Amino acid sequence: MLDLTPYKLKKTTDELKFDVIIDFNNPVFAGHFPGNPILPGVYIVEMAKECAELHFAKKFIISHIKSCRFYYTITPARNANYVMRAKFSECDNGIVAKVDLSQDDAVAMAITMTVSEK
Repeated sequence: MLDLTPYKLKKTTDELKFDVIIDFNNPVFAGHFPGNPILPGVYIVEMAKECAELHFAKKFIISHIKSCRFYYTITPARNANYVMRAKFSECDNGIVAKVDLSQDDAVAMAITMTVSEK
């Protein structure tokens, strides 16, 4: 089966920090966009959800996105190594996750969302 997940997410020793390695050789980049490949934003949002899943050892769905901002595109011209930092708090509808993706202290994306158990 063809793996179209162009990243690997690994929890570090710090509970709320995750190492991200982008695989720029993944076939998803050939179609997004031909000649000017960028990491699709939906994958970055999915990574943020996966941080909550790794931290809580549960499967979640995204039930609400309060804010999501992309500050720059992630392209093969950039280094493939990123860091995701997360803060979690409980709410009536599940878990509020505040997550950012950065490289060398430059934030590429920040999201605040609510995740709920599947």
